[in-house]
Amino acid sequence: MFKKNNIYQYGLIAAGIIFIGIGLISLFYVNISVKVKLDGVIEPGKVDIITPDMNIGDTLNIYISGSKFDLNITGPEKNNIALMNSVSNVNNTYQAKIAGEHVIQITNVGNTTVLVEGDTYTKGNQSFYIGQIMLIITGIVILGLGIRTIKNR
Repeated sequence: MFKKNNIYQYGLIAAGIIFIGIGLISLFYVNISVKVKLDGVIEPGKVDIITPDMNIGDTLNIYISGSKFDLNITGPEKNNIALMNSVSNVNNTYQAKIAGEHVIQITNVGNTTVLVEGDTYTKGNQSFYIGQIMLIITGIVILGLGIRTIKNR
């Protein structure tokens, strides 16, 4: 049967490994594109800006209807992919030819609401790596404590 101290020691080691594993998996997950739903309403005179971080080949399916609106889709190199002014209905699919952050700006220039629907692919924000790094460091510290308690027996 396990002694009480052994359970705590191996528990610390297991917790450390779990923290490190979660940190590494989430680091990997940040770089994978996931499909997100576009769904919203833009009031008259308002602007909606969507900034998906897309890989080459990822798609943007966008359906916009309602009042008059301007649509501007800009690629990562600040090049215009689509520019439409004073339209009232758009049903298009765009495919990313360059990896990076695309900017979709919809400006309601009409008198009634604009409905935005569709989906796109995006990756996690890489400026938030600090959370994953903190998980890994915490795991290393806990793992070290568990190993140290075993060596000090």
